[in-house]
Amino acid sequence: MDKKEENSNNAVNNDLEGSNRRSKSLNAESNNSDLAKGNTSKNENNDLIIKDKNLKKTNSEEIFEDSEFLEDEPFLEERLFEEITEETSFYDAEPCTIDKSKKLPFKLKQNQNGNIFTLHHTVTEYDKIIRIRLSACCFGNGCTQFVIIDKRGNIFVFDFPSKRYWQLQEQIIGVSVIKPSFTKATHYLIGTKNGRLLLLDTDSSKIIKTAEVYKCPITEISFPGQPLLPSNLALIIVGHLAILFNVQTFTATHRLDLDEMPINLKFATFLPFSEKIFTCFTNDAIYFWSGVTLRNIRIHYPIKQRDKKLQRMKSDSISEFCLDSENCREFLFNCQNLDYSNGQIVSYCYAFDGSLLCLSTIDNYILLISIYTVEIKKILRTKDFVVAECAFLPKPKEILLFCLTTKHQVILLDCQNTKLILIVQSRNAFHMEISEDGQLIAILSNNGEANIWSTSQLYNILKSQEKCIELLQGSFKVKKPICLPISSNECFYNDVKNMLKRNRLLHILREYGQYPSKYRTIIWSALLKLPYNQSEFQKLLKSEVPVEIRSKSKNIKLKNESLKRSLIKVWSCLGLWCKPILYADFVPFLIFPFIKLFSKNALIAFEICVTLFLNHFQLWFEFHPMEPANYLGICENLLQFFDPDLCKFYAKMDITSTHYAWSIFSNGFSELLDQEQWLHLWDNIISCQTYFIIFCCVAYNILQREVILRLPCRDNVIMFFHEQNPIDVSQLLLKAWKLNTKCPPKLHPKRYIELFKQLPKNVYPKFLNYPNECIRQHEEKMKVFQNEQKLIDARLHQLECEELEIMKHLQRDLKDETHAKRMKG
Repeated sequence: MDKKEENSNNAVNNDLEGSNRRSKSLNAESNNSDLAKGNTSKNENNDLIIKDKNLKKTNSEEIFEDSEFLEDEPFLEERLFEEITEETSFYDAEPCTIDKSKKLPFKLKQNQNGNIFTLHHTVTEYDKIIRIRLSACCFGNGCTQFVIIDKRGNIFVFDFPSKRYWQLQEQIIGVSVIKPSFTKATHYLIGTKNGRLLLLDTDSSKIIKTAEVYKCPITEISFPGQPLLPSNLALIIVGHLAILFNVQTFTATHRLDLDEMPINLKFATFLPFSEKIFTCFTNDAIYFWSGVTLRNIRIHYPIKQRDKKLQRMKSDSISEFCLDSENCREFLFNCQNLDYSNGQIVSYCYAFDGSLLCLSTIDNYILLISIYTVEIKKILRTKDFVVAECAFLPKPKEILLFCLTTKHQVILLDCQNTKLILIVQSRNAFHMEISEDGQLIAILSNNGEANIWSTSQLYNILKSQEKCIELLQGSFKVKKPICLPISSNECFYNDVKNMLKRNRLLHILREYGQYPSKYRTIIWSALLKLPYNQSEFQKLLKSEVPVEIRSKSKNIKLKNESLKRSLIKVWSCLGLWCKPILYADFVPFLIFPFIKLFSKNALIAFEICVTLFLNHFQLWFEFHPMEPANYLGICENLLQFFDPDLCKFYAKMDITSTHYAWSIFSNGFSELLDQEQWLHLWDNIISCQTYFIIFCCVAYNILQREVILRLPCRDNVIMFFHEQNPIDVSQLLLKAWKLNTKCPPKLHPKRYIELFKQLPKNVYPKFLNYPNECIRQHEEKMKVFQNEQKLIDARLHQLECEELEIMKHLQRDLKDETHAKRMKG
């Protein structure tokens, strides 16, 4: 807070001197988005608000300490303030206190992302909204309770079985750690920053015992397993000291003395289900002690052992995690949070069965160590982050690790397969706490929020996603496509549209480069948002095949007669829908690959072609019957900008855009690519903007420039664009994307080409982007030609008839002459 803000706070304090009215609230949110949208109704968002009038007045310094994160979410605070001021039914005439008798209900979130609970503590002071940062939390024994403490020492208890929460009367300032005590379910040991240890009973809301352990912060509290469990001992870390503490008598019994050693203690804890004590020192040495004899059992140096292993291993054989492999501009760690003088080990955790120990290091490594043999089982490298805190997820057949990184992210790692499988929270996290049974994990954030996640829900979601990915990957190997059924029932198509969201499909395309062959028919239909106008299509089918198409189809030679009939059927419907298609010679070559792909569903084939003509091919008939000069001019300008040398070569060879561009467009790349390459390319063209096909054409020319520049003559260059040439479609698409991003705005095709428009329901809009006068003149010429053709046909028929009569006369005369000769003889 700067001086200006501090002065304004002082002014507010002076104006409100003598006023002690305040409100305090703890919000257990069922949905933060509802609150952010301003849904302040209690029944709508299930927000729970506790308000207490019995508060002492604080000065501006206390407000400054707790409100340093106020600016993170001002809009959220504003909406919360409105809700507090509206719900006045909680206010009483006289000050009241919140005790055990005032247990209020709360609800868990009913969603599928695993986040079951979100809470934050917000107060209104001097007409200012302040969110108090949370300092410590823990789950009770059996995971039945959740206790959380804020920086002002307010303690809140959430009871999961009864779905009730309440605030304790006691306030404990400067809490650093809280752990559930094994003596009683409602007892909790609390350590403070000034070295005090307190025993709190949430049932009676009282501090039962307190002790001054040392004048340093208490950072860790742990309890032993068998055979020390009945001895009421706890291991407490105070500063650089490890102290065995008797919880029953609340006195210290033993202390680990390091006065004569030039090292300090970093970590110390009882191993699970064991009396052994694990300690780690600033020289990165690990000591295992007996909790019974208090003697050292084993010493291990994991960093030295790791370095020896790394020397024997190849650098590329080390498994590696990476959050952001490209353009990572953040520091790998926060220098303020990590101390180089304390050695390289940053954090630790152990498996729930006590068989595995995990260590994270400041130089970006994760070490998995067997507790039984004290040998490193696996070395994992973290490329662009350091693990500040970690915790195992209790799964017997897998090694799943929750990690809090120095980038304030909470992630879930699969250490067995070296995969980053989930980012639980992407920012602001500074501490996490996992329950005793591993079913819940709490994450505290810098913005004053606490999120509780169900690990079982997260695990189930991940498993279901893995199955979906396996099915998807398997579908890439299946070549036989799934065809959409020919039916007027719209329910099926609506289900398809709901399942195949565009964003999901684009994620698949980015991951694999193309869509699975098995589902390509359905995916294309969903991307183009086809309306499936069955009745309108039937009207077109009932019309006769136009004469122009009937005559031109005679020159088309296909071995598959069924495919030829499908081509003529769709071509005829397109011609009836748009007149230029009747006369354009390139149309059958352009639509044939689509007809072949959808040969069993003429409706889908027709609507895909109509959609492409209205969007991707919208300028192709602008100068019909000539080539689209403006469209080809866009390609020429782009090629001139990105590869002027190739343009100079084309000009020298008298090669125009008609040869190097229109020859590609007019058949939709089908002459240049085989079937698999063509499908790969059109998966991306259909998924992208309507002008993307232009960049694909320019990219093809640029990628093939080395071959083209070495062609000796003009005929070879022209023929080059009518035959298949080796090319990597992935590289072609990558080049097209680069051209799209680097293209200057003045040359970009989006200035001239309209964005995608889907076909409406129950109608096929007319395609009108063609010269009507030219079509009319062409039709008149065709009529004159047809009339002349009829006259010529009639004259030919007459001549044939005359010729036949002459032949008959000649034959008859010949017979008579032959007969006369015989009679004379």
